[in-house]
Amino acid sequence: MPPPRPPSARPAPQPRPVPSPRPTPAAAAPPPIPAERAPDAPPSRGSAPTGPSPAASAASAAQDAEAPPNPAWRQALSAWLRTHKTYPEAARDHDIEGTVGLRFTLDRAGRVVALSITRGSGEDVLDAAAEAMLRNATLPPPDPPRDRVTISVQLHYALTDR
Repeated sequence: MPPPRPPSARPAPQPRPVPSPRPTPAAAAPPPIPAERAPDAPPSRGSAPTGPSPAASAASAAQDAEAPPNPAWRQALSAWLRTHKTYPEAARDHDIEGTVGLRFTLDRAGRVVALSITRGSGEDVLDAAAEAMLRNATLPPPDPPRDRVTISVQLHYALTDR
């Protein structure tokens, strides 16, 4: 008969990292970047849908798996978006409100290198204003530094003065 085995001690479970929430935030330099519409996004009136290339999607997925952005950097992005967002005069004149969902990729220097609408507002004037704000923009560089970081945000356009 084999000798009795001592009870095995289980190692204490290690806590799993909890991903940080994505920022809800996005100034000007290199050549223009064409805006792409995500495949599941409703098209804005007058625009043709397109989608990112499989290579771009794979690269984006690899970046999303990296360490989450620094909370101070997310706050800096939010502040940049607040100060650079403008309400289109045509939308204001016609009491147009809405929310535009955007996904954009920044390079190491903070330049926007890819941009797409993930959810159109249903109003071309608002979608165009959101795209124009980020096209060719330079935002605060990613922290922690990395070659590319992809951010998803929602820009809310609401008239507060009635």
